[in-house]
Amino acid sequence: MSVSTDKKKVKKAPKTKAVKESKKEKIQVIEISRDALTKTLKTANDFIMKKGTLPVLSTVKLEFTNKECMVSATDLEVSWTKRVKVLKGAVVARCVPADLLIREIQALPQDIVKVELAFSPDTVKINDRCTIWTMSADDFPVLPDIKGKDIEIDNITESLKKVIVAIGGSDTRYTLNGVCFNFADKMIVGTDGHRLHTETLNFKGDVNSQIIIPEKACKAIIKYPHKYEHDRDDWRSKEREVKGMWETKTYTLNVFGNEVKVEYKADKKAEDIDITYSGPVNASGEHKGYVGHYSLTHSKHETIQDYLQKQAEEMYLDYHNPMPVRLSADTKHISCTLAGGTMTAKLIDGTYPDVKKIIPKSQPVKVDFNAKEFLEVMAGVMPVLRDSKGVKLTVNGKIDIQGMNPGTADYKWSVDAKSSGKGKDKTLIVGMNAQYIIDAVRAYGESGTVTMELSEELSPCLINKKAVIMPMRV
Repeated sequence: MSVSTDKKKVKKAPKTKAVKESKKEKIQVIEISRDALTKTLKTANDFIMKKGTLPVLSTVKLEFTNKECMVSATDLEVSWTKRVKVLKGAVVARCVPADLLIREIQALPQDIVKVELAFSPDTVKINDRCTIWTMSADDFPVLPDIKGKDIEIDNITESLKKVIVAIGGSDTRYTLNGVCFNFADKMIVGTDGHRLHTETLNFKGDVNSQIIIPEKACKAIIKYPHKYEHDRDDWRSKEREVKGMWETKTYTLNVFGNEVKVEYKADKKAEDIDITYSGPVNASGEHKGYVGHYSLTHSKHETIQDYLQKQAEEMYLDYHNPMPVRLSADTKHISCTLAGGTMTAKLIDGTYPDVKKIIPKSQPVKVDFNAKEFLEVMAGVMPVLRDSKGVKLTVNGKIDIQGMNPGTADYKWSVDAKSSGKGKDKTLIVGMNAQYIIDAVRAYGESGTVTMELSEELSPCLINKKAVIMPMRV
């Protein structure tokens, strides 16, 4: 008996969309030091656009390789990039919301010292806890590649602190919204049209023109001063106790020939460690700090004294050896090293006012007074003024200061002064913006004495030959 069989083609069941997507989805896991990533992201967060119509500008672009991560942030005017070493790498690039990423990493338990980022095509999961939706790295703006003249500028941080208070900020005259670096006249200038602050520009480089750097870039240089570059590769992945870390003790260190005393207080039960450095480590001669015991247990230092020695040396070098800023400038952009990375800024295009025509060359009345005493009196004037801005200064052998708010309060006090010049016996009554003169005295009164030069009641006032304040009717 024969049995016939029909060979029929059996159709395979079609793959569902979910099955197709699960096979396509590939998880790439990155491991990176929590401390290094947090510090880098906090800096990058200063360069993103907080409010805007382009969502990608509120993100940081993370480009990973097997060895490092390139972190990038920009608001289209100023950008910043930095490379960070990874503990475990993969090739992946995505844009992640900066503020959310920082807050989630900070919210991790204190004992977690490395961050695990698991990237899928559209999301990233942080230590298997929080999932954040990401954007394509292709959506991130292309950052400019600067190839221009190299300029080295000394003491730029302190100079910018003095002049940046005088710039326009959001002035419709856009050239006044930045700081002018006039290399031809060797001068740094900030003005809003009502006042002007200047500082000497000490630089090295073959340049004889001027550039206008935007306010945000200048504030970044002030916030992240250029310091001695330390060796930061002192982290170890395995935890172990550092000898002496739980022993309260006073150490005497030799820091480049200088004595630095360290009060080291450790509480093992509370897991608290407080450290106070006394010596030439900063301007005040004292630095108080706290260190987490997890940072110590992952340090490569064998003893706590080794750790304290290195920290004291770094603070000493940061204070005594500020590094000059090296700029690379072309016709449209500047770039410089900043906070361990590279900042790039778009220059403000336009013609800056001719400063030489604004600064008075000589004034007949010169008045010397104590900066601290003057500022103390002005501190009493400011609450009286409220909405009013003007303060009246009467110069006649001394300075009578008067602030008035009609129907509310009237403030009067005098500051000792010494008059000189051709018009030293002349009585002058001058009205000025109170905040403007406070800013000028603070900026240029570090020596203790300020010289104010005057001519007439409605003529510009010159402070220490570096600041100009236009008068106002009071």
